[in-house]
Amino acid sequence: MFTVQFQRHQGLFILQCGEQHIILDTGAPVSFGEAPLRLGDEVHSIPNDYLGVNAQSVSESIHYPIQGMLGADLLAHFDFVIDTTTNDLCFYEAESLDISHKITTRELLNCPFVIDVDVGERRYACFVDTGASICYLPADATSSSDPTGSYHDFNPLFGEFDTDTFDLTLNIAGNTFAATVGNLPSLAAQLLKLGDIDGIVGADFFDEYKVAFSPARALMGIIP
Repeated sequence: MFTVQFQRHQGLFILQCGEQHIILDTGAPVSFGEAPLRLGDEVHSIPNDYLGVNAQSVSESIHYPIQGMLGADLLAHFDFVIDTTTNDLCFYEAESLDISHKITTRELLNCPFVIDVDVGERRYACFVDTGASICYLPADATSSSDPTGSYHDFNPLFGEFDTDTFDLTLNIAGNTFAATVGNLPSLAAQLLKLGDIDGIVGADFFDEYKVAFSPARALMGIIP
């Protein structure tokens, strides 16, 4: 086991990996960065960019200097726990964590942490994305609610965009939490829907719960 400390910036998880600031992004299929990335005793070679997105372009968009992004490809080597009460990301040997309150995950569109999210009587397939500051759901999930604000966001693949936000209660396998929910741009929503993905679970989930991941077993879990 080893632990990496993080700080929060605009809801994002910024890991302190040696001298590097690295975004934790469970929704990114591939890690990338300006230099090899050390996790525990191992040093991983990673590409400089992913689909033309690199550390510099992300830094400019979030107005914070980062040197890379830790994505699902390297996270798949471990079990890990995100604890926002201590700002710790704890890594464990794969398939070693005893996970209670299990949540089954599946992979769609190269996103390995897709789960079911209930809003009232409706259910949506969403990928869990620590790289998302807020949650995103289709318009039919928010159509009966009044906007409570607006949000300017950035996605490495979709670029910058604005959305109205809504205060909703989301339910994940019986675990409820209050979430700020936006609507993705129509093109982004259409692209996700091609892979049977309806939306994104962002940072609000981790503000409410200590969450464990076991990618090799396709499991997540809530830790009391």
